[in-house]
Amino acid sequence: MLMADGFLARWLFRLSGYETEPVQLRQRRIFVLPTRVGLAYAVTVLLALVGAMNYALSLAYLLTFLLAGLGMVAMLHCFRNLFGLSLRSGHEDAVFLGEPARLRVVVRNPANRVRPAVTLHFADEPGQTLDLAAESEYELVLQCTTRRRGWCQAGRITIETRYPLGLVRAWGYAMLPARCLVYPRPEQSAPPLPWRTTSVGTAPARVEGDEDFAGLRRFQAADSPRRVAWKQVARGSPLLTKSFDAAAGLDCVLDYADLPAQMDAEQRLSRLARWVLDAEAMGAEYALSLPGDSISRGRGRLQLERCLRALALFGEAVT
Repeated sequence: MLMADGFLARWLFRLSGYETEPVQLRQRRIFVLPTRVGLAYAVTVLLALVGAMNYALSLAYLLTFLLAGLGMVAMLHCFRNLFGLSLRSGHEDAVFLGEPARLRVVVRNPANRVRPAVTLHFADEPGQTLDLAAESEYELVLQCTTRRRGWCQAGRITIETRYPLGLVRAWGYAMLPARCLVYPRPEQSAPPLPWRTTSVGTAPARVEGDEDFAGLRRFQAADSPRRVAWKQVARGSPLLTKSFDAAAGLDCVLDYADLPAQMDAEQRLSRLARWVLDAEAMGAEYALSLPGDSISRGRGRLQLERCLRALALFGEAVT
């Protein structure tokens, strides 16, 4: 049985905001109610008791009290399966708008006993079920739907179990500050990159080419055998590929202000996200210019993450 959101849930479960980590499940945070199977089981025990009283059968009394005791033991073990667990936020992963956000939650079992069939999930989202080994710690990746770019907060996390017999459900809530950065959705059919001719006295952009030796990188299956650094391989090194640069004489500046005026902010950010990905895939150096923010020319994973992060947090308070 799930309690409705709103004032009643906030008052009952004392959830007024994000909590200090780690969040530990104590007695006041764990709630236990019978499941549908448990209710049917209770009705069966009650009918057995009525039959035993009606016919005065000692064996019927024995069976009734045995079943009732089994239900009480199941309730106790279900409660103890959650008692003492602690939750905290894990490492954040960035995704693009439209992809499910991947929020990491670390669950720790400090007890010297196994905690079977523990499930974590967000409201109305599929969860993950796992068996927690004694004195162990697990990092789970919980998914939730992304509806806007920027920071996607975890919100209320439910941890529950129906162990051992499925007769009762024990659950608790936690408000962790876990979050995931959501990049703008890249435009599907964006125009080509906006190349500019470099001005006098400005160093030309560098793209992958055949002119200047730029160093060695890890071998990829698509690389030509002619570019393999065979001398290093002969010395016992792993397969490496020679990388060359070429002066393109062009500059790639991705400017928010240069996009058509009829495009709204989200459409512009979507096109810029596509251009950032395309420029990085080409191995070209690129710069990003946004109102109130600019990222100088560069390339590589760090440049890509900086640009996508700036696009995701455009118009929001950067934290």
